[in-house]
Amino acid sequence: MANFMKRGKKWQARISWRDSNGKLHQKSKSGFATKQQARQYAVKLEQEQMTGANIEADPTLLDYFSNWYEIYKKPTITEATQRFFKYAKNIIKKYFPNTKLKKISRSDYQKFINDYGADHAPKTVKKLNATIRACIKSAVLDGIIPKDFTQRVNLVYNKKNAMHVEYPSIAEIIKIKDAALNGRRPNYTSRYMIVTAIYTGARLGEIMALTWDDVDFDKHTITINKSWDYLYGTGFKPTKTKSSNRTIRVNSKLLGLLNELKVNHHKMVFENQFKTLPSSSAVNKTLRKVMKEAGITKHDFHFHSLRHSHVAYLLSKGIDIYVIGQRLGHTDISVTMKTYAYLIDEYKNKADDQIEKDLEEL
Repeated sequence: MANFMKRGKKWQARISWRDSNGKLHQKSKSGFATKQQARQYAVKLEQEQMTGANIEADPTLLDYFSNWYEIYKKPTITEATQRFFKYAKNIIKKYFPNTKLKKISRSDYQKFINDYGADHAPKTVKKLNATIRACIKSAVLDGIIPKDFTQRVNLVYNKKNAMHVEYPSIAEIIKIKDAALNGRRPNYTSRYMIVTAIYTGARLGEIMALTWDDVDFDKHTITINKSWDYLYGTGFKPTKTKSSNRTIRVNSKLLGLLNELKVNHHKMVFENQFKTLPSSSAVNKTLRKVMKEAGITKHDFHFHSLRHSHVAYLLSKGIDIYVIGQRLGHTDISVTMKTYAYLIDEYKNKADDQIEKDLEEL
């Protein structure tokens, strides 16, 4: 029920309603120049209240994001992912410090994307937008706001800031592998880790976490069921996602190389002579050295890039993208398709050429 009253020269609108428990609620607003304006405001509130909107709640975007993160995200994400959410929170604090969630329009959000994206790389803008969008969808579900103001926003970014990784050709991948093998010594395990990444496509943390119990020499398999926290040094941790837990087939050459490391007499496959695992920086330093030995120079190529090289090699051999995704531990094929779109397009063109050639023989 709506009531209107004049306070001095301005009008006030107040609506009242009872919840499912019979408790009385009221919400009012003053400062309207005319009774008609007050009436329009009251009608709007009543309509929102009837659709299930929480018209009493009026948090700032910053407060709602902080609360949403603590309840829905923090308990289920890794520390590395938590760092990005904290970064996103600081960005919101900078651009929307005290802005009420209900006051933000699509144009406000677009202006934010325009400004933020002007000096940030595409990947960063997309990731930040996806994070905020997830929060806003939750606000709609909670009835705080009626519509998602992040919908159909045009993402703006600075392409100059994008990191352009130069990936090696198949011939160069083989050279990197051979160079790593030529200088290997069992008491220094970094080179063995590089070769393992080339042969398996596993992530650095997954490779670090391998124990001898995970390697089945008879069945030619490696089981990945944990990761190693090389950022904070806390030891074993769960894999990136549930689907990252997997058992993959490996070749005899790799198993033979891993068998060389048994002379170290450690539980961890890649534990070195110092009874420690090589750090991320140490492994990447070795990779740069190996590439120099192979006579290969690539921009922004690092250990994780070997995962892409593994995919490139399998695609060149005609391995189905679904099988590759399963090997990498992706949730579904869409993740593989999105992550390695540039590679898939490259081999699709080659496949199209072959199709055209084969059709000519009909």
